[in-house]
Formats: sequence, structure tokens, C-alpha cells
Amino acid sequence: MSDACAKSRRERPLCELNRGTGGPGVEDVSTPAISNRARRRTQKEVHGSVRTRPTSARLMTTSKTPGVMNCNALPSPCRPTLAMVERGRRQLTDGERTQLATAARFARHTGEVSIKELARAWRISPTCVYDIINRQRSTGSAAALRRTGPAHLLTDADAAVLAELSEELDGEYTWEEITKRFNEKTEKEVSTATVFRFCKNRGWREVCDKYVPCLTSADVKARREWAEQHVNYAWIGRENLRHDNLRDDWKKVAWIDIDEKWFYMRTRKKKKLHDGQKKSKTAIKSKRFIDKVMGLCAVGRPQGNFDGIIGIYRCSEKRQAERNSKFHARGEWYEVDCEVNGEMFRRMVQTQLIPDIQRKLLGYDCVYVQMDGARAHVKFWAELNELGARRRQIDGQKTPIIRFVRQPANSPDTNVLDLCFFRSLAKLVSKKERTFKQGCEGKEAFWKHVVQTFYDYHDEGTLNRCWRMKSAVVQSILDAQGTNDYELPHGYIELKPIVQELSDVASDEDEPLVRTLSFEDAQGVLPCSLPHSLPR
Repeated sequence: MSDACAKSRRERPLCELNRGTGGPGVEDVSTPAISNRARRRTQKEVHGSVRTRPTSARLMTTSKTPGVMNCNALPSPCRPTLAMVERGRRQLTDGERTQLATAARFARHTGEVSIKELARAWRISPTCVYDIINRQRSTGSAAALRRTGPAHLLTDADAAVLAELSEELDGEYTWEEITKRFNEKTEKEVSTATVFRFCKNRGWREVCDKYVPCLTSADVKARREWAEQHVNYAWIGRENLRHDNLRDDWKKVAWIDIDEKWFYMRTRKKKKLHDGQKKSKTAIKSKRFIDKVMGLCAVGRPQGNFDGIIGIYRCSEKRQAERNSKFHARGEWYEVDCEVNGEMFRRMVQTQLIPDIQRKLLGYDCVYVQMDGARAHVKFWAELNELGARRRQIDGQKTPIIRFVRQPANSPDTNVLDLCFFRSLAKLVSKKERTFKQGCEGKEAFWKHVVQTFYDYHDEGTLNRCWRMKSAVVQSILDAQGTNDYELPHGYIELKPIVQELSDVASDEDEPLVRTLSFEDAQGVLPCSLPHSLPR
């Protein structure tokens, strides 16, 4: 049968065999004139896509044997880990090299697996397997050899020289300047980029110099006494309050901090942009006069049913338009945010702050309200204490007695608002500040946004962390002997309160001092060499 097929193929014309292949003998392709010899046909042209010849034993073995040996077919000591098999192009670790050398010794000792099969299962070349075996045999370790390359230009001694130059220049230099001084001192010729990369790898960083209040000897003494009196305060309950005028029948006592804060409608802040993202620009009417609103905030430490939020009140005064404008008609009354004076502060405390405290802390015995010694706060000090001492009945329960406490002068770090709360609130407010238009209408909408953020985004957990920070700062002030030369503590816990008899009554001769600096922009950069006693 096969002889007949071969005979018919020999007798078949060349054009019929080459039809559709583009070879010689086809009508659309002519044979070159320089030769009368026909082109040799390919195996596919002769036999087609189906193989007619018998398959050799070598090809049969290759088709039955997979390219990568199944790991389960290997003995247990020779099996690689899943991370080893799926490592991709990653180099072997020293532990994996030791494991491979042990598997190779087992395979050669038992004879069950060849080195080629072991290398195929570990997805590594047999040459590498032999290199690892020989390295362990000669050196006693299968770890990778240290790669050769150029030595590092800068050493630990150079790092000490750079640190000395940085301290000598007080950190105020460019990388070109410190590189020039370094080359002159060490007689080396390194580039600015090399010095920059070396310092960055050593943990150097750039920080901004922040302002802190300037303290006198009287301020330091007052801060130390304040810290001694309020150390280990929990700011709730009566077990750790140390006041001579604290009655024994008072069981529910709360502590509240109050202060004012300007909220700007446009602030500069850093953003993260990818390569193709364009830098945004903000159009403002004046870079000196940015629209802003002021609010008086009052927060306490959460306890029981009290969530810690008292309220935020706008510090503004009403004015009457003298002429027609695009914002107001003539004779129309509108609000203008302004600095707080004594009369405005007394009115806000009497009509807004005290009623909210009485309503939210109904049933409490006493509430301490802490504030700084600004002139507007202490102008009507006696009248404020008289207003707070009045108690009345609401729904069959008595309102608490409110006592105002003055914090030490030039000590915004003793107030939880200046310490951390205002910074958190301003950051949350600034996320949507550019959605409000500049002007009177935009300012009113922006104030509503500030109030909504104040009530929505500060839960009990956030406030508790703020008050724990205040407790830790009081301890840090005590460790620093009343100065502000300390670092803000991190990872702190509250210790068991210490019950002592200390006085917090200020004499009438004490002259209130005016706040001069805002501490909320100065936090987090205070140097410290003293250990903290509140580790977590």
C-alpha cells in the first residue's frame, strides 16, 4: 500500500504538489531563468502537518518527561519550599543555599535523585548546584560570596566629620557648601550628590525651626508649681483633684479647657503629586489679608454620658452697613470676626458657655474651666466666678458650680486645645477650604463647615488621647524643672494618681500676663535630654 502511494506521488506533477505554497511550478510564480533545477520542498510541503514517519525514542521520552520535575516525586529532604519555587528571578538566600547543599548530599548518598533532576526541581542550573556543593566542601559554608566592586567613598570617620561640620554651621547650609568644606578638610574629591546620598542613608533630615514662648524665672517657677499640683491628673472625678476648697460631698467633678482660634479660608500646605500631575494654583484677592473666622472652643475629657464636646462659639461683632454695596444694603446689620475683648468674652461666657456647661453636665457637683491669662479673660474675673457659682434647677437636677482656673503665663502647652486639639481641627477644616468662595457669603458657609467639623470628627477616643497627652506633658514639665526644654512624649500611659494637699488659689496681687505666642505651631520640635516617666 505504501509503495503505491509513493509511486502516485512520484508521478504527480510538480505544480500540483506546490499548489498554494508559492513555490516553483505554480502558475502565478515563475521558475528563475538562470536555473532549470526545481526548488527543494520542505517537510511540511511533502508530508503535510501530520507526521508520517515513526517517532524516535528520544522524542517520545521528551514528550513524556515534563520540563520541571514534580516536587512531590522527590524525597522529603530534597523538596524545595513554595517560596523557593515561586521566587522568580530572586537570588537564593544563604539559608536556601544551605538547604540545597544538604539536599544534594542526600541525593548523592542515596542515589535516588540525580543532580540534574534536583536542579530542575529547584529551578536552578546544575552548575550552580555543583558550585554550592564545592563551596560548602572547601569553606564549610554554603553562603554566597561577597561581591566584588568599588569601595565606598565615605566611611564612618567621614560621617563624624560631616556631623562636626553640620554642628559648626548650625544646620544652616546648602549641600554644595558642606561638600566644599568636607573636601577641604579631608582632601577628598567627592561630589555633592555623593554627600547627599550618604547623609540621607545615615538618617539626616531637614526640619523647620519653630518658636516657643520665652520664659522668665517667674514663669518657670509658676510652671513647676502647676506641674506639681496637676501631676498624674486624670482630669475626671474628684480622687485626684487637689484644691483646698474642694468639698468632701462632691463626687462628680469635670475639667474643661477653653481658648480662641483663627481659622483661615486659604492655607498653604504640601501635596503629593505624581509625575504627570500638574501643580495647582489658588487665586486669592490679597496674600496679606486672607479671609478668616474666629471661634471660642470648649472641650472636656469624656466620662460617663458626657462626650467631651461643650461647643464652639463665633467671636464676632455686629456692624451696620453705612452705604450700599454688592454685599450689604445700607443699614443692614452683618457680623465681622474680630479679636476678643473683655466685654465680648464676658458676654459669650454668660450667654453661651455657662448655659451649655450646665445643660451638658447636669447633675455634676463642680466643673473647673481652665483658660490662659489674656487681658480679655481676666478683665471681669471676679464677675465670671460669681456667674459660675450660681446654681439652678433643670429637670429636677442641680446645675454644677463652675470655677475658673488660670493656667501659668506663657504656657500654652498646659492647655489641651493649644497642645494638640486645634492642630487636628485646623487640618480637618483645611481639607475643604478651597470649596468656599471668598467674601461674606463664603465666610458664613465656611463657619458652618468649621462648626460641623468640630462636632463630627472628634469622638471620645480622639479626645481621650488629647487629654492623655496633656497628662504626659505635665509630667514632662515637672521633669524639665518648669522649663519648656523638653520633647513631646510619645507612647505614654496614665499612672495611678497621687493624692496630695496642694493649693491652687492665686493671690490678688498676681498680675495677669498677655499671651504672646501661639504654641500650636511650635509643638513637636522642642529639644529634650531628660527621660520621661510615662513610657508605654
